[in-house]
Amino acid sequence: MTFMQPTRLPQLFVVLSLGLILWQSVPLAQTTEVPLGFTQAQVTAGEQAYQQHCVSCHGARLEGAGIAPPLAGAPFDLAWRGKAVEVLAFHVRRMPPRTNTSTDTGLVDRTYTNILAYIFAVNGFTAGQAELPNGVGALASTSIPQLTQVDRDPSVPVVKTRAQKDLLNNLPSVTDEMLHNPAASDWLLWGRTYHGDSHSPLDQINKANIDQLRPAWRKPLVHGSSMPMPLVNHGVMFLQTFPDTVIAMDATNGDVLWRYKREGLLQSNKKWGYPCMRIRST
Repeated sequence: MTFMQPTRLPQLFVVLSLGLILWQSVPLAQTTEVPLGFTQAQVTAGEQAYQQHCVSCHGARLEGAGIAPPLAGAPFDLAWRGKAVEVLAFHVRRMPPRTNTSTDTGLVDRTYTNILAYIFAVNGFTAGQAELPNGVGALASTSIPQLTQVDRDPSVPVVKTRAQKDLLNNLPSVTDEMLHNPAASDWLLWGRTYHGDSHSPLDQINKANIDQLRPAWRKPLVHGSSMPMPLVNHGVMFLQTFPDTVIAMDATNGDVLWRYKREGLLQSNKKWGYPCMRIRST
């Protein structure tokens, strides 16, 4: 999530950018670990294959575009570190999209493996003497190393200061009057008002200064399908995100003040990450 200055909140929604990652995060496979290894020859061949088959969707720098997820940097770290290589390999082998599943079987094993090696090299892993094995099953005992001293869940509340606590504790309850006549600085409904016009009466950002907008703060979200409209009440932003989670943030800097995750509604297959629904009885 990226916000642009100036930081008057409701009008910022015109420049809100949310990255959506369609690959599901999945738990680490319970296997006897084999170190991750690949050769420079595999990286070189993988770069050539990536340029030929992948760059049009995932970008020249593996940055992703549209629904094609990024394959490098922080998004890769959050989505794949600590996971089994076979799971990433499984998803890579689903690409490029098949034109006819009965005749189009995708690329050969060696090409997919080389692309994997290239992805690892771009993400800072060092090539060695041992080759990355071909085939998904051969990668079952290898996992992508974790980063050390990194918070794995960017939505965990980090309330440290009295000002942060006061901001949340002093938040007024939303009344029916507030919903019908919201303050100019609040955004309490989808579309802001019951009319759903998604328009802010604030005028700090206008045609004369819109080219001066600069990033104000950035906050990563847990990867998964999500398409929310943030709500703002007296400087606190509420955001629904994946998986079945609501977070409250200080809208001036992105600090997470509160977090609620509903358990039991959305479950993921423990190995491959396919979503499935389970209704909890009451």
